[in-house]
Amino acid sequence: MAIETPEAILSFWLEDVTAHPEKLGAQMKRWYSGGKPLDAEITQRFGATVDALASGLAQTWASQAPRQRLAAIIALDQFSRSIHRNSPNAFASDPLALRIAKDAIAKGDDKTLHPIERIFLFMPFEHAEDMAAQREAIRLFEALQADATDHTREAFKSALDYAHRHADVIAKFGRFPHRNDALGRASTREERVWVKQRGGF
Repeated sequence: MAIETPEAILSFWLEDVTAHPEKLGAQMKRWYSGGKPLDAEITQRFGATVDALASGLAQTWASQAPRQRLAAIIALDQFSRSIHRNSPNAFASDPLALRIAKDAIAKGDDKTLHPIERIFLFMPFEHAEDMAAQREAIRLFEALQADATDHTREAFKSALDYAHRHADVIAKFGRFPHRNDALGRASTREERVWVKQRGGF
């Protein structure tokens, strides 16, 4: 498989939603409920690119510009979950995605990227099993509300709600219990009850 470009990743993932934010609701269903067909498409088209990014290409993209950094983050943070679902590798690139996201914030990418694009710039903070990162996710998603429009307000509120819910889990357990099986971690009784009741994210 060929290595895809940053723009190919962004075009595939975002389609035309930044130009047509009225499509955000439908796009969110694709992102979060795409299921096996979307996983298979991502694996077939972007598997080699994700591997290359995890093996060093990400540093090159991260040194370039906001959209290149965003593409690397989407590939490492989102595509990895589709390609390696229910396996440890689904989360293996999370630390790298978080490092790039922190660097992007330091460079001001959260001020220059489209508000819809920022959702994915912020995701690595939300996915981190670290309370400081969780607090930063909440701060970033709270700031995003100021840029909401009639088309994006509901989705941005939902994103902030999910940030709070992720932070609550880390505050309670120090980790995401629904990852335990994939990562080979033993669950406590309390974690097993939580997973049975909530199922994860």
